[in-house]
Amino acid sequence: MEEKKVTKISLSTFFLILAIIAIVVMGVFIYKLNNDKTMEVEKTIKLQSEINRLNTTIRELQEKVNNTYEPISENLILELGNYMIENVEELKYNCGMKLKLNNTFEFYNKETGYSHKGKYEIKDNKLICNSDSLIWGDASYARADTENMVFTFKIINNHKLELSTIENRDSNKDKLDYKDGLTIGMAFSIK
Repeated sequence: MEEKKVTKISLSTFFLILAIIAIVVMGVFIYKLNNDKTMEVEKTIKLQSEINRLNTTIRELQEKVNNTYEPISENLILELGNYMIENVEELKYNCGMKLKLNNTFEFYNKETGYSHKGKYEIKDNKLICNSDSLIWGDASYARADTENMVFTFKIINNHKLELSTIENRDSNKDKLDYKDGLTIGMAFSIK
């Protein structure tokens, strides 16, 4: 009878082959991890260089803006004409202001029929309107309580204003207040 030759693998040889397979699998896994890490580092470097380039562009553009921006000077000449409230919904009345020749102004309210008239000056980028009379309908009042109304506007540009303050400089301030619903921050622009 023929005997079959059976190759016996000892237990230690089996574990040795298993260890070699495990080492090869771990080597492939470590190589793949290292390769992925290298690609991520390269992507990070590219993104960082793009961020630096964009930051440089932002700085250059900001410098251009800073160099081209010219602050409003006291010598600014406002456009003469009729300035109206930009959002009429803000106010219960339709108000406006006319800047005229010789630094005169008229601040008016179409619904109530009143208007303040006087002189204006430009100082520290503000339009300061000093009322010297109040006209209500056909009547004109040149009294102390109306002469002291001062309307101050922040000059946004040569055709846009923003109401900053309304003052009644009269010693008897409780007597009259001709604000007619005006609120600070209202924007007026040339129409």
